[in-house]
Amino acid sequence: MHQYLPRCDRAFTSHFTNLKWLDLSSCILVDDSVCNALSGGCPQLQHLDLSWCALVSNNGTVALAKGCLNLQHLLLRYCKLIGDPGVKALTQCKKLSLLSLMNCEEVTDSGIVALTKGCKELRCLSVSGCTQLTDLTLTEIGNNCPSLRTLELAKLIYLSDRGFKNLVKGCNSLEKMDLEECQSITDSSLIQISLHCPYLQSLTLSNCERISDEGLRYLCGSYAGQTQLRELELDNCKLITDATIDTLCSAEATEGGPVRLSQDLAGRYKTPQVTTS
Repeated sequence: MHQYLPRCDRAFTSHFTNLKWLDLSSCILVDDSVCNALSGGCPQLQHLDLSWCALVSNNGTVALAKGCLNLQHLLLRYCKLIGDPGVKALTQCKKLSLLSLMNCEEVTDSGIVALTKGCKELRCLSVSGCTQLTDLTLTEIGNNCPSLRTLELAKLIYLSDRGFKNLVKGCNSLEKMDLEECQSITDSSLIQISLHCPYLQSLTLSNCERISDEGLRYLCGSYAGQTQLRELELDNCKLITDATIDTLCSAEATEGGPVRLSQDLAGRYKTPQVTTS
């Protein structure tokens, strides 16, 4: 298949100048040369998915940022050669509204800080699995991304209550948050989310083992919990008791609320969902 890649490059350069949407996810031979071709030949490109293209590196994203200035959606999940230089280059894409860097493990706070300062149109950001990120990332997202709607932060063990306090004070429009395996956060983060995220519709807290009944009751009693929240995932939150879940389920059934409640509680609810809509 290698023999077809040069032809592909030439096709992008000469034939697809009006291309706006391209999905190359899991095309394992796609590398930086394809990014160079897209940069040179597809100036109208708005959506690009390069997820699981393991040969794409910082050089590829640098090339894209030079020639594809109309990019709005860029998915780079599991592109593990991409780090801060590649992320910083994306600040040239001023229209970027959705970016997924899931499991790009070389990305650090430095790259995300630059991104948040340069890409003011961000609405959806996934940095789940970018395991070097700390509270600095949360603080700068809060400072620079007031229009953010979706934020995925799963498996980031260095994030703490202090970082989430800074985050939600600036990101009041959040509708979806994935905090799975953010193992350092406690009920304090839930309280801050309850106070500052009135539009929250979906929250994942699976494997956040320091979350307890107190935080859950505070969340569910908030404006978002009463009027907006639709999905709540609590798998393996071992401090959440059956009594609180039973109370929550009863309230939703009585009030006709549409919340889907997903949890495991160490095996106590093996088919863990409640849907009343």
